[in-house]
Amino acid sequence: MNGNITNQEKQYYGLLGLDRLPRVVKIINLCVSVTIGSGLAFISWFDHIYDGVPSYISLPFLPLVFAWPLCAVLLWLRLTGIRWFWCLIASAVLLVGYCMLHILGVLIAGFLAG
Repeated sequence: MNGNITNQEKQYYGLLGLDRLPRVVKIINLCVSVTIGSGLAFISWFDHIYDGVPSYISLPFLPLVFAWPLCAVLLWLRLTGIRWFWCLIASAVLLVGYCMLHILGVLIAGFLAG
């Protein structure tokens, strides 16, 4: 009987111990993190796509310009105790959110220019 207790998987409480928060707070954390991450991705990526990459960013570090919002959201969600499956779902939603903001920005720019 003692062997069953030792073989059980320990529950992950997150690095900050925030996994004990109520489920509603975790869902709010997930939604707010994805929304803020989409906004940061839009601010970070949109200018670099249309204005070009600044000269102070060297070629090996160019992927960091595009990866930091996604990595920041994943890091925050893992630190607060969200499971990997939901972190990966959140990263997919972040990318879709960025694409929607990108299309909306292009449409508004086209509307204002035309």
